[in-house]
Amino acid sequence: MTIRLIVSLTLASLLFTLSACVTTPEVAEKVSDQPVGDTLEPIFRGALAKMKSEKFADAVTGFKSIIASDPSLTSPRFNLALALHQENRDEAAMAAVNELLGVEPLHLPGQNLKATLLLMDGQVEASKAVLERMLSVSDFPAAHYNLGVLCDVYLSDLSCARYHLSTYQRLRQDDDHRVTAWLAELENRDKE
Repeated sequence: MTIRLIVSLTLASLLFTLSACVTTPEVAEKVSDQPVGDTLEPIFRGALAKMKSEKFADAVTGFKSIIASDPSLTSPRFNLALALHQENRDEAAMAAVNELLGVEPLHLPGQNLKATLLLMDGQVEASKAVLERMLSVSDFPAAHYNLGVLCDVYLSDLSCARYHLSTYQRLRQDDDHRVTAWLAELENRDKE
């Protein structure tokens, strides 16, 4: 094996690993469990339980019934989008996110999920624009993380990546070992 092939395979492996981080943003791992009212709470809790046990189709049904009963609620809309995304129904997930943002335009986890879905669809600039708009309103940690990933993996902008990943780390106020390692790796690449 030549050095060039070894380096190419190593870089391909690194990019694959880094791009996997983008598809599972911090916010997408967390459901929204804000109260939905006494009448709808049992359905909501049931749908959340279905999400946690990875019965996403059943969760979708539950969230849709809650939304039909009270279209102003944002938690079931966000969770509906997450459940659809988990089912690999990203077009439907994007539609659900857009409906959520129609109800609450500044819903930051919803905006972050939208940016992630756009990126997964290859719409890098659109994803970046959503994340930058979010950050003009709030220092949302997951948006900094995702923008850092986007800047590194998709734009090869090491300074942008370093800034956003460092900001993410500072806002979390704990040591995310994967980000610490990533920042060290960015530093090493910057010296080359």
